[in-house]
Amino acid sequence: MPAPGPARQAPGVPPLPSSGEALVGIDGSGSMLGFLGSGSGEWLSMLQALKLAITAQSLRPQLFRVGGSSASPLPSLEVARNRCFFSGCEGFAPVSSSLHTLWTLPGQPRTLPIRLMLSDLEVNDNDVNDLVTAVRADIGKGAAIGVLGVKLPFNGTIYDSQGSTIHTGRARRPLYLLASGDAARVRQLLEAVRENLSLRGVPTQDLQISLLGEPGEATLLARSSQGDPPSSVNIGVPVAVGATTYEPGSHADVQLLKLLPGNRGVRISSADVMPGRGTAAPAGLVTLSPLEATAAISSGISLQAVEVSGSTLTAELRIDPSVTASALRLTVPAGSLPQEWWLLWNRSNAQSPQARDQTDGLLLAMTKLGQALSPANAPPAAVFCLAISRGEGASPQGQGGAVVAVLLGLLVLTLLGGLVVQQIRQAREDNDEGDEP
Repeated sequence: MPAPGPARQAPGVPPLPSSGEALVGIDGSGSMLGFLGSGSGEWLSMLQALKLAITAQSLRPQLFRVGGSSASPLPSLEVARNRCFFSGCEGFAPVSSSLHTLWTLPGQPRTLPIRLMLSDLEVNDNDVNDLVTAVRADIGKGAAIGVLGVKLPFNGTIYDSQGSTIHTGRARRPLYLLASGDAARVRQLLEAVRENLSLRGVPTQDLQISLLGEPGEATLLARSSQGDPPSSVNIGVPVAVGATTYEPGSHADVQLLKLLPGNRGVRISSADVMPGRGTAAPAGLVTLSPLEATAAISSGISLQAVEVSGSTLTAELRIDPSVTASALRLTVPAGSLPQEWWLLWNRSNAQSPQARDQTDGLLLAMTKLGQALSPANAPPAAVFCLAISRGEGASPQGQGGAVVAVLLGLLVLTLLGGLVVQQIRQAREDNDEGDEP
């Protein structure tokens, strides 16, 4: 079995010197208007936090209103306090969202600039493809990508990525600052914006940061497993699959499970101790393959669920009773492992009560950008290996229960025997008393 790589590395492209420029775009589409309509002042706080962060990094900002596949220069960030900036009036033309435009500005600098795009990131498949294609030019120069998410008060119309209305009224809606450029500077900028917003009263749980493709991220391996039900497996015992016997000592990265009667499946996790339920992730993120190249995956094994909890990944497999033995690998490709907040903030169901506080296409956009940052030979984000076979008899827990049952039975027999002996003695005493003159 080939060993998974110990760590995933960012693209092996040394970044060009930073130009000292910050190309800053604000999404001018109408879907952003509700951030001004809340009357809370937090939209202004966002603009001020961004301005302070740029100033603290001694960057030279070039500001743009982005939309409709064009970018119009702005004199200052404060222009975005005008409702017409988003609704289209007083010299501002109505525009649709076009995030990629900030990465396709004419006269691209030879050095690597910082790019900062402020948007609600309501994106469909075409938007994501355009964005990823545009960002690749900076990735080729060694750029990192980061995103800050913040939930702000909103009062207006919320559209999905196809332009359909899903809610009108108040919400606490996500806003995003998408950044690219030198990795250290991107992190410093996003952290500075987060700190400024936190000091202005934005709750910690409403502030999130992700740096995509960070170097040195270790491949997640399986560290614990559990049966369904828990008592239906023996764990860490030799498992024979075909001509191969997997031993605990020589296959340390393979979870070894002997399936006992009543087993329905297994859970396998990167945590040292099996965690509770996490946030559901799309099962399509994980691929199943045989552990040995000459073998095949049994049709009776299927991926039931994938969950993320913090930095922990857990998968659940359903195993048909007809499966006698199998050795398999679960893989998440490089750049494809979602962070939990992406799943929580991603709008997967427009009819759910949380839909107004989520974003259409967030998971898709973050995943595609993460994949774009991963070189073709990058080790996977996660590799779970396991070998299973059917066993006979009860599990240790079941055997323990049987022992207890036997002991209880012996105790009952002992008590009953003692009662019978006592009754016999009493009967003899009664007879002896009756024989006395």
